[in-house]
Amino acid sequence: MNNAIDSHPHTEDSTQTCAERGQPIRPARWKKGLASLATVAALACAWLPSPARASQVQHNIIAGNLQVDQIPGYDYNAPEGYNDNTNAIVTCTLSINGFGAASGPPFNRADYTVYAYPSEFGTNDYTRGLFIGAVMQNGRTNTLPNYQTNCWQICQTEANADKTFRFATCQTVGSAGAGTTIECNVNVAGAFFPYSSWLAGWARSLPYTNGYPNNYLVGSPGMKNWTDGAAYTNFTDLKGVTGASGGKYIVDLTSYGVDSRTNGILLVTGGKDENNYVMSAVNAANGTWNVFLHDIGADGASYEADELIYVYIPLTNTTVVSGKFQSDKNGSPYIAMYSGAQLGVTNYIKATAGGASVCPQFTITNIANGRWALWLKTPN
Repeated sequence: MNNAIDSHPHTEDSTQTCAERGQPIRPARWKKGLASLATVAALACAWLPSPARASQVQHNIIAGNLQVDQIPGYDYNAPEGYNDNTNAIVTCTLSINGFGAASGPPFNRADYTVYAYPSEFGTNDYTRGLFIGAVMQNGRTNTLPNYQTNCWQICQTEANADKTFRFATCQTVGSAGAGTTIECNVNVAGAFFPYSSWLAGWARSLPYTNGYPNNYLVGSPGMKNWTDGAAYTNFTDLKGVTGASGGKYIVDLTSYGVDSRTNGILLVTGGKDENNYVMSAVNAANGTWNVFLHDIGADGASYEADELIYVYIPLTNTTVVSGKFQSDKNGSPYIAMYSGAQLGVTNYIKATAGGASVCPQFTITNIANGRWALWLKTPN
C-alpha cells in the first residue's frame, strides 16, 4: 500500500473544528469526538523558477522544494586533501509559509539544512514540529566515479546541534553490488508539521545509542511513549518491550480518536542520517499502525533499530489531497483511501456496492513493475 499526499490553498470552512483550524490538539480522552487536524502542505510541489515564494497559505505547514546540483567542472582528481563533501549547490526553488534552506557556499553534499521559522533561525525548530522530506526526482546518477548506475535515492530527517533540521539523502551504489551505500545529491521537497496542530512524533533513544530501543518520544501535546507508564501509549518499540530484534514498532493514535483503518494515513521517515527508510502498514485488528525500519544496504527481509519520525494526515481534512493506493492481484491500480474535494468523474477506484465511485483529486497509473504515475487533478 502506498501513501500519497499533496495540497493546495482553500478558504477556511466555518464548520471546521478548532483542531482543523490549526489550534491546539488534545487526546480524545480529554475531548471526545475530536474530528481531525489542520491542513497539510505539499511534499510534491510544482516546479517553479528560483526563487519562487508562494503567498501565505492558511494552514500551519511550512513547505518547499530544494534543487541540489553538483558543482560544474568539479575536479575529482584534485590533489589529496580536497573535500568532496562540499560538492553541492543548494537552491530553494519554492517556499510556502517561510520555508528556507541554509545559505552557502560551502554546502554539504547530501546534507541540506532547512528551517521553518526564518526570523528565528536556529531556535529549537525540533521542539515545535517535525520535518518530513521526499526525493523529488525519479532516480539520478551523479558524476562521481564510484556512484555507478541504476541508483535510487532516499531522504531522511536529522537534527543539527542547534536544533534545526537537515535532510540527508543517500543511495545504494546500484551496479556496484548490494550492501553498499553512499551519500549523494538529489532534489528534495519537504514539509514542516507543527506539534500544535498535527499529530506527530519523533522516536529516539536517550542518551543516544546506536541500535538501542527508542525509549524517548518528542511530539504533539499528550503524545506518550511506551516508557512513560501512562494509561495509554502512542508509540511502542517492540524491541524494548519484548526483546525482539529491532526495527518493528507500533504507532497507536486511538487515544486521539484515530482509527488507522478508516481515518487517515501515516507518513513516516528515518529520523537519523544513516541510510534508513521506514514503512507503515495498517493493523486491521485494532486500528493502529505497524511500522518497520530498514537499512537500504540490507536485504528487505531484515530490520534495523533506529530513530524515526511519523505524522498523521486525516482524511476529514478536505483542503488537502491525501490517500493510499495499491494494485489488485492482476496489477490493476485502485485508490483505497482518499481525502480532498471530489470531481464527480469515474476513474481507477475500488468498486463499491453501489457501483463505480467518483474519483478523488489524484489518479494512479501503473507504468512498470513497481512503478506508478500519480496525477493530481483540480476542479478547474
